[in-house]
Amino acid sequence: MKHVNFYELKAVEALFAKNEASEELQKNESAEWLSGTDVEEMLGITTCARRSFVSRHKIPSKKEHGIAYYLRSAIEDVNNTLAKYSDQYYTVEQICEKFNMDRDKVYGMLRYSNVRKVHEGRFALFLKEDIIKTIHERQFT
Repeated sequence: MKHVNFYELKAVEALFAKNEASEELQKNESAEWLSGTDVEEMLGITTCARRSFVSRHKIPSKKEHGIAYYLRSAIEDVNNTLAKYSDQYYTVEQICEKFNMDRDKVYGMLRYSNVRKVHEGRFALFLKEDIIKTIHERQFT
């Protein structure tokens, strides 16, 4: 077998366990951990979407007896971030839905306009009044 690389199992697990919770957090008795199926039911998403969600948001995880568990408080924090800013700011996805635009048009509009934004965690949130003003100006030009 030419050109086949073999790696130690520990090295592979260390590479892909980049969001694994610290030993201290894993042993914390007050921390609540949810299994993958619990997360899927809580958020109403598929298995593939759950994996993407926990990876994208860097949700701490641990593995016990071959089952992955995720920190409940971290998942709730991600959902609370969006709820906290929802009255004054839009996400790109919300702009797409509300104004019936595709992502490319939204990013193009944001690039060439003076829309104020806030970075909260991994989210870029755009001020609602600036978005509405920019879209209104673009319709009449």
